[in-house]
Amino acid sequence: MIERPDYFYEWTELDLPGTGKRLMKPDTPEDIRQKLIEDEKMEFELTARRCIINIDIEETAK
Repeated sequence: MIERPDYFYEWTELDLPGTGKRLMKPDTPEDIRQKLIEDEKMEFELTARRCIINIDIEETAK
């Protein structure tokens, strides 16, 4: 199981209970948004699974 930082739970919410899929909140600050994208990229490389479904992991950090 991957340990999640506090900002993950603060700035995401469950899409549908029981699925484990999450959505990044629309008011997420840019610095946190970039961290979530990088975290999602790293997790996808390790597990080939997506968790946050409304972000583009191909997006490059600004």
